[in-house]
Amino acid sequence: MVRNGNKSKKLSTKRLKKLPDYNLGKSKVIAIMNNKGGCGKTTTAISLGLHLARSGKNVLFWDSDPQSNLTQRLGLSDEKFLDSRLDVFFKNAFDERAEEIRSDLGVVVKYPYFYRLPDSDSTPGTIGIMPGSHMSEIKANHAKEDFQKEGGSFLNRNRKTLFGYFHSALQFYGQYFDYIIMDTAPAMEGNILCQLAVRSADEIICPIDGVEAASGIRHLLEWTADELSHDTTLSSVGKPEPNFLFAMVKYQADTKNVSDEENDAYMKNAVYVALKKSLGEFVCDNGIKESSALRNKVYGGFGKKTQYDDLCQELIRKMSSPRPNIFKTVNLETMVELDKALNNICVKNLNKKPEFKVPEYVGARVA
Repeated sequence: MVRNGNKSKKLSTKRLKKLPDYNLGKSKVIAIMNNKGGCGKTTTAISLGLHLARSGKNVLFWDSDPQSNLTQRLGLSDEKFLDSRLDVFFKNAFDERAEEIRSDLGVVVKYPYFYRLPDSDSTPGTIGIMPGSHMSEIKANHAKEDFQKEGGSFLNRNRKTLFGYFHSALQFYGQYFDYIIMDTAPAMEGNILCQLAVRSADEIICPIDGVEAASGIRHLLEWTADELSHDTTLSSVGKPEPNFLFAMVKYQADTKNVSDEENDAYMKNAVYVALKKSLGEFVCDNGIKESSALRNKVYGGFGKKTQYDDLCQELIRKMSSPRPNIFKTVNLETMVELDKALNNICVKNLNKKPEFKVPEYVGARVA
């Protein structure tokens, strides 16, 4: 039952049809990731997903953050869909009926006044949601332990691990959705949900809201490379490494320290200039400047025109066009230069340089 104010109503069902034959097997998994919280991951995920749906694509939002902000901002709550959440998905991972159970998970939502894009001839696509849960990471870890104990005896060869089970599930949902967009938690290390996302993603979009988020790019790339190096399940099915895109969102206005030459850049932002010089085509030229209107908006992307349209179009264009993989292009020297540039921005933003001293504890007693 779904409670809407003081009213209750029974959930209706919608019959989902498989994608046309020419689209089967082409579903794309996109993970929105950054090790910094509050940098715009959820807003970017929602905006990109709704933009794709408005262009006629079927989109499945996958909430892999236990905080479940994506789920909440799409209009759902924990109380509404107790049996259709990510924790239930993992809880049943080792059930012999796992494949049957997963077909009943998630929900399909239809929003009023959901307009197609002005230049699109297609009717809006289907929007699905795999709701998040504060228990999802715990259940995922339990499932991982179960697979390790039993070795997946009842499953076929490429589903003997949680990663294989997860990949198989995404293939199932990919028969019905053109895009699966995952919102992830900010803390990556040791987070099984982030590990699953990065090993399953075709594209990883990293939102950047300032110098702090940009400074974590090297760590994100190194962590991703390490995760992929430990992956044996997905590599056995011939899945290529994910590629990266970086997008400036919620960025601040320029400071007086930005030079006139840098002000000629599209977004007139020192962090963007540093990223573009080091990472080139992997950095989007369109961005979203921080505004109270965006910050206070519960939903985004429903109207005929949104602030994210240009950025979303660039992201889609870059993902659809042939380009080199970032792991074959960016090297250690590149990242060192980026770190230096970002550090210079931090130094310039300080009005006065701090003075550091070693503390001297006068009269301290040692036990």
